[in-house]
Amino acid sequence: MLFQCDVNVREVRRQRMIGSEEFIPSTVWIKKENNYYLCLKNSIYPNGKTYSISLVKMDPIFFSLLKSGRIAFEFRKPRDLLSLEFKSKRMAYLLYRTMQDITDGKNVIIDKNQNPDALHANNAVIDNFDLNANEFKGVDSFDNRILNMKCLSTLVLEDCNSLVLPEEIGHLPIKSLNISGSEMPTSQHAQDIYWNWTSKPTISGTLTTLKMDTIRLMKLPFEILYLKNLQTLSLNNNALAYLPHFIGELKNIKNLFAADNMLPYIPLCSSLIHLTEMDVIHNRFYCKEPRDHLVTYKESIKEPTDFKSLKHIAFLS
Repeated sequence: MLFQCDVNVREVRRQRMIGSEEFIPSTVWIKKENNYYLCLKNSIYPNGKTYSISLVKMDPIFFSLLKSGRIAFEFRKPRDLLSLEFKSKRMAYLLYRTMQDITDGKNVIIDKNQNPDALHANNAVIDNFDLNANEFKGVDSFDNRILNMKCLSTLVLEDCNSLVLPEEIGHLPIKSLNISGSEMPTSQHAQDIYWNWTSKPTISGTLTTLKMDTIRLMKLPFEILYLKNLQTLSLNNNALAYLPHFIGELKNIKNLFAADNMLPYIPLCSSLIHLTEMDVIHNRFYCKEPRDHLVTYKESIKEPTDFKSLKHIAFLS
């Protein structure tokens, strides 16, 4: 679990920060040797510096800039404040959530073979366009040659720029799709057709895992209803103001991850009762602000006849 970022290390002395404010290109990784440790290596610490994660202060104030790719950790011993800046917001979020899971007592699996020379790069990218391959990891953007991989079951398109998903991918037997950290299209037309691939007979029956973490998603697209066999849906670190009740139509959903959004409540749906794993920490369940989506909806209603096919609507409180 290796991360490349710029790091500033300053000593905390009597509530004051001592040291340079310069950020140094660094490698940060987590290792486990009886306990979990956060390790740092750069030109200032060529031999590395190690911090016990059990001594970290997970103060929420340090994560206020997480969505901009910045994060900080304060350790009690040595009394250092580590400030980190990432080019990838998703990687910043991944490190934060990993640290959070460790401090919460969860058993986080760390690959013992990782070392600073095995950096997160394009080394692991599957980019040979073997037409018989069942796994592909894209780089930067969607490549239309993927559409010729008729045996493809795992497609990873993380951190892609202006990612466009052509509806033709719906004809591939994909079981797992990951678009976390990618940039969504900005034009209205591209947004309108972005989810058309979900309605295709092949992928609507094969897709079981859909990961959409850190893509600035503001609402859940209704098109996911076509994915009738979806079992895992990951929506972490987005801008979701609510989860629509139609999520209850996903009858096979087993794992739902929607942490770090702006959810004021979880809809009461029978299918969600049967979840085996759900993570919705760091939302706004105790916020007393009005439900913005309901207010907007209410204001948009001019005449009841605007919704001629509407048969039932209910508002709670």
